[in-house]
Amino acid sequence: FFEMRLKLNKSRRANRKEAAEEKRRFTGGAKVKAKEKNLERWKEYEKKKKELEEAGLDPDEFRVLNDTAAGHEAAEKKRKQKEKNKAPFGWNVFNQDSLYKAYTKRLAKVPKGRHNDDELRDEHSLKWGSDAPPEYMIDHMVAEIEETHARRKKFSRRRQHYNESDIDYINERNRVFNKKIKRAYDPYTVEIRQNLERGTAL
Repeated sequence: FFEMRLKLNKSRRANRKEAAEEKRRFTGGAKVKAKEKNLERWKEYEKKKKELEEAGLDPDEFRVLNDTAAGHEAAEKKRKQKEKNKAPFGWNVFNQDSLYKAYTKRLAKVPKGRHNDDELRDEHSLKWGSDAPPEYMIDHMVAEIEETHARRKKFSRRRQHYNESDIDYINERNRVFNKKIKRAYDPYTVEIRQNLERGTAL
């Protein structure tokens, strides 16, 4: 019994070795080549870094010495733009920075300057807070609300399943499986299924 187990283990090892060898032959060792290339690049980087440190230079500063001023400015501008337009994710939507960012965006659209029907008021004026806002500000507020509604209509959360669709599954995994089966075989089996549902199948 013990000898048989040894033989089984030996044959298992041989099979694994052969399978690995076959995979390497068929894939052409692409993964191994990529790993070797990365290792070579890393060695080159380490060698360069060591040379710079021996020369008394900072490797991070030396890396940007070969950049042109125009290229560096363009990269910096692109980075700032990306940082500015970066959308908040998850709970960051509700943090103070995101709310302030949204506020400044809205503030940029508010009409500025004094309009013809505006009154000049000083600190001695008794009319503070006692009158209605000007008509153009009300129009601006209405336009902003309508724009927000229009913008929100463009987005819709992706639904997992529709209430109108037939329920032909017992759990989520089965639903996904049925969906794949339908995709593959519906063109051939739709008539048979309809006959079964009607009760007219032969």
